Amino acid sequence: MYDAAQMIIPIGLGLTIGLILYLFLYNPSRFQIKKNINDLYLNKDVTLLYDNAIKERKEKKKLSDTIRTSEKFAAQIESADLPVSANEFLMIWGAAAILPPIFAALITQNMISAIGIGIIGFAAPLLYFMKKRNDKRNAFSLQFGDALLMISNGLRSGFSFQQAMRSVSKDMMPPISTEFKKVLNEIDYGMPQEEALKRMYLRLQNEDLKMLISALAIADKTGGNLSDVLSTISVTVRNRIKIRQEVKTLSAQGKMSSIIIGSLPIVIILIMMVMNPSYIDTLLNTGTGRMLLVIAAIMEVVGFIVMNKITDVKL
Repeated sequence: MYDAAQMIIPIGLGLTIGLILYLFLYNPSRFQIKKNINDLYLNKDVTLLYDNAIKERKEKKKLSDTIRTSEKFAAQIESADLPVSANEFLMIWGAAAILPPIFAALITQNMISAIGIGIIGFAAPLLYFMKKRNDKRNAFSLQFGDALLMISNGLRSGFSFQQAMRSVSKDMMPPISTEFKKVLNEIDYGMPQEEALKRMYLRLQNEDLKMLISALAIADKTGGNLSDVLSTISVTVRNRIKIRQEVKTLSAQGKMSSIIIGSLPIVIILIMMVMNPSYIDTLLNTGTGRMLLVIAAIMEVVGFIVMNKITDVKL
């Protein structure tokens, strides 16, 4: 049994990590574009290439439509800049949670180890998505004050608001440039400006951006000097960013402690499930053990919530 448990570690983790990396990094559209360019250089029929591209797009859309996702969930996936759509992410998530434990169960004949691998496969894509999303939101928040100042200066120079946004999309670094470029593309395709900005807020959930949307809505209804309003908002945003950074520095130790204390029991039990399933067999297969697990889970959740409330300062 111990040899089987040792064998499952490289196999199960390798399958999980390999599957996730393959599905996230492999982009068949990139290879198809290269093939189409090569075909054009070889003077092949352009009409045939166009028809094939339309056919492939329809087939891909048909595959993606097999799983329906809400607009809010799709916006969340888009906000993380993942190289997959929301539907494809759900497929990857399901595959990472189901396939590795199936292989692990077939190889080791041990359900406890398979469940441990399944939990890891289920959590890995979600944690990766949350990290990417939070990194992008933090980067956007740090750039937003400068973007408002650039828009304000553009308005003073005689630009329209959309022209000022175009300057941000061209002159600033990602992620804020790509987000404003998305807004401009949606406006160019006929979406109202306010709706396009609201969609950007839905993706990023940034309260400073909400102030900009509110200021634009008020300016459209009542008029006024928008450049001065945006300049004032820019100063406010910069001050809030400065305060956030100070609070983040002061609460970093508490947050790290809550993360370590909260995750350590979960990590230990997952390691035991994979490396030595018989060690926690009593906890899972006896009434007393299951009761202790439930009590531990409740205390874990309560402790995590309390620690998070202590270290989470709303600005």
